Amino acid sequence: MLSAQWQSALTDAQGPAAAQSILDVEHAILALSNASLTNIATAMQTNATDLTSQTNALNSVVAKINQVQGVIDAVTNIVATVGKIVPLL
Repeated sequence: MLSAQWQSALTDAQGPAAAQSILDVEHAILALSNASLTNIATAMQTNATDLTSQTNALNSVVAKINQVQGVIDAVTNIVATVGKIVPLL
């Protein structure tokens, strides 16, 4: 608002009308920006809910994988023990 064009618009006889026009444009820009931000915020909230749900599902799957790993480790230990016994027979 401190540009030369702004200054010259205020010094003309149409200065108040020019100032009001510029303020109207700025108001329209702010209204459009707020509408866009509202849409973005809504989408982010929706995605946050989905992301939380998917993160919880992932944690559940990781817990199951850890259980399977425990079973595999136990079977590995049994096979290793049987491997030690078989040659003795």
